[in-house]
Amino acid sequence: MSGYPNSGNENSQSWVLHQCDEFYLDEITVYYAENDGLLRKRILSDRQPFMTRQLDYRNLAFSHTTPADSYTDLYIKLRFTKADAMSLQLLPLTR
Repeated sequence: MSGYPNSGNENSQSWVLHQCDEFYLDEITVYYAENDGLLRKRILSDRQPFMTRQLDYRNLAFSHTTPADSYTDLYIKLRFTKADAMSLQLLPLTR
């Protein structure tokens, strides 16, 4: 996934990446950068207690805000112990 655009928008855009309910992942590693800047890393794991997760949600999820007139590049690494089909969604976050 690359270039979640927010170009030409004067407001920042909040969004969330999450796995769909019917699938199960052990770990998602999200690498992200604003405007080709410094690449950052966030590890989401089913072994993390709910209280330490970025979002208090039953499935692994990553929330981020793309600054106004900008974009965010995403690189996603998935890990699961048994083979399964999976699905991810990238949705705008409404407040």
